[in-house]
Formats: sequence, structure tokens, C-alpha cells
Amino acid sequence: MLQSVADGKLPVENAAKTLTNISSEDIDYAHIDHHRSLRKGFPEVIFGLGKSSDQIIGIMEKMVPQEDIVLVTRVDPQKAEQVLLNFPAAVYDPEAKMLIIKQKEIPKQGKGTILVLSAGTSDIPVAKEAFVTAEIMGNTVHSVFDVGVAGLHFFADVLAGIGKNFPQLGLLLACQR
Repeated sequence: MLQSVADGKLPVENAAKTLTNISSEDIDYAHIDHHRSLRKGFPEVIFGLGKSSDQIIGIMEKMVPQEDIVLVTRVDPQKAEQVLLNFPAAVYDPEAKMLIIKQKEIPKQGKGTILVLSAGTSDIPVAKEAFVTAEIMGNTVHSVFDVGVAGLHFFADVLAGIGKNFPQLGLLLACQR
């Protein structure tokens, strides 16, 4: 930005305005932490539940210019449809109920493989949310949905297969309860 000002491509006033909101930005209904990715290695995630589509769009408008990844969780299909009209580059995952904008490819940076298990089919949405989040954060992720914990023998079979296929595995169990 400083080089753009020096080259006369960016007016000083515009640069000063950009610097005002470089670390955080208050947009009345949300306080956006633009430096979270610098501090934590991943940008702030927008929790869509309870927000209107206009609020989600407003937050995304401020995040997209500054972040390579924008992740919105707990978004119902109607809100997603409205958001996608404003952000055609976004992808909606209906199972995970998530909107994702990837402005560049995410390098793998995890130290192994994460396996997301869900107990039953009713747990799939939250398991899928965990799966997508871990993947977007640069991890290698696999999933086994509906492992059938009502019968311990089903779960034992799943664990035996997991141990054989994924000897060094971080385990993330996802359930709604």
C-alpha cells in the first residue's frame, strides 16, 4: 500500500482510510477482527445463525478484500441463496450449512489426518461442519458417518478399520448432544 501511495496510484486519503480499519472494523451490528488470521492462523468465522442475510453480506463485504478465506457457518438455504446472489464465487454446502469463499488454494499444513466420526445420521450436519472447517484450515480430513454406536460391535468394526487405514490419526467426534 505504501508503494502504491509513493507511486501515485493510491491517494493518501484512501490509504489512511484503509489503515483505520486494518486490524478491526465496527460496522454497527458486528465488530470484525481483521487481524485474527495474523494472530491465530485462520480468519474470523461468521456464525450465521441468528444473523439476517443482509448482516452476513455486510460482514462478508468487509472480510473478502482482506482475507483469502471467508467461512460462514449455520446458514439455512434461504439465507445462502441471498448471499450467493452477492457473492457468486462463494460455495454453499447444504449438508454442512456453510458458505465458503476460497480466494486461493489452501496449502496442507496439518500434521496428520483428522477423522470425523458421527454416531448416527442425525449427527451428519454437525459432523460435516467439522469436516469442512478442518479441511478449510488446511488439514487432511476423512469421515465415517453413522458408525452405529447403538451396537458396540458396529463401533468396534469401524475402529478396527480405522486403525488399519489410518494408523496415525487425530480423532474428532461430532455429535449434536
